[in-house]
Amino acid sequence: MFCIVKNGSKILRTTSSENQIGCIHGLRFIANAWLILLHTSMDYISTIKDMKEVKQLFELRVSQLMLGGIFSVDIFFVISGFLNGYLFFHKYSKRNGNISWVFFYFKRFARLTPVYMIVLGCYTTLFTYTGTGIIWPTYNTNPVCKKDWWWQLLYINNFEEAENQCTVWGWHLAADMQFYIISPLFMILLMRRPRLGYALVLTCISGSCAASFVLTYQYNLTEGLSRVELLSGNIRSLSTKFWKYYNIIHSKPYTRIGPYLNGLVLGHYLYKKSISTNIIRNSKTVLCCGWATTASFMWICFFSLYKKEEVLWETAVYNGTKFLLFSCGVVWIIYVCFTGQAELLNNFLSWKAFLPLSRLSYCSNLTHMIILMKILLQAESIMDFSLITLMSLYLYTSAFTYLVSFIASLFFEMPVLNFLNQLGGITIVASLLSWQHPILP
Repeated sequence: MFCIVKNGSKILRTTSSENQIGCIHGLRFIANAWLILLHTSMDYISTIKDMKEVKQLFELRVSQLMLGGIFSVDIFFVISGFLNGYLFFHKYSKRNGNISWVFFYFKRFARLTPVYMIVLGCYTTLFTYTGTGIIWPTYNTNPVCKKDWWWQLLYINNFEEAENQCTVWGWHLAADMQFYIISPLFMILLMRRPRLGYALVLTCISGSCAASFVLTYQYNLTEGLSRVELLSGNIRSLSTKFWKYYNIIHSKPYTRIGPYLNGLVLGHYLYKKSISTNIIRNSKTVLCCGWATTASFMWICFFSLYKKEEVLWETAVYNGTKFLLFSCGVVWIIYVCFTGQAELLNNFLSWKAFLPLSRLSYCSNLTHMIILMKILLQAESIMDFSLITLMSLYLYTSAFTYLVSFIASLFFEMPVLNFLNQLGGITIVASLLSWQHPILP
């Protein structure tokens, strides 16, 4: 369980088990790399002398892809919903509806929390001892974390204001846990009453979109970072607008549940097809329409507001639909890869080099912002903008992040996974930890 050699070999292994879905590894790595790029870019830009130097970068259309890293979390939500649903439906069918509900929740909490709390504790108490600098923090214990660390432990920190959160970047872990907690409401209905289940999913997705629309219109919110080129000369205005948007829409589960439910529905659909004798094969017309629709949705998410002045109703419509549209594109990619109808894309996303990096995604999510802050806080002076410096900072942050993530996973994450795998295989212990009952028809 605690053997460093065995745990290290598990992390670095470039082969996957037969029941794993290869394209998930590539998508998870891309989402993580994209998120690190976004955070690195925005944090670096916030430290330069003159924001006007950045304006040329944001004038380029390609910069919208970098700023689109705000959607990377939706890839995680789709993957999480898909895997949760797909595995649950198979287990539900195999066990005739006898589900260990306490173990269902215990395993998830135990899987995420130990390494999360260790990283949080190190950040709270040890971070200030790891460097020096003109603007380096002088406190011994992070006062925000000291006061509100238990919000992270309970996975409710996304209901706090940004300035009161110990790890602002951890909001999506809380949201994902909240989605997981309520997921049986949808999954049981999809298994026992499919029409009612799909109706509930559709209602929740519609409600989520409507909530984003109404909140944007009511509080006159921005759309995130799509129009950042219009505010590149005023970092204070940009920051104020973004954090207001973050607190009201970006971090809240009721506005972000759509992608998770999309993944859940995909899991149910592919489960039903997997137990049937029909091989999933779509006509070329359907595939072309699917790719055209996906490309259209992606274009809307990335470029529809590019260089456009703010119009409140347009922003409200965009905020109300963007997460749903982007997640539909991700769902389509998983679908065609899973069903063998995009061989070239599936081979790329299933590339064996992605496997170790994918396994480190969780730890890198926890640590990359700490490492980035350490690098920037140690700067001796305010920097001039340079694209080469930005890319060097991104590559250095990524490399350092994966090194630290490997160590964290080796000593803290893998032992917990080994324990849970052993626990799951011990029927007696599992039954003591769980309350089982058949789902009533």
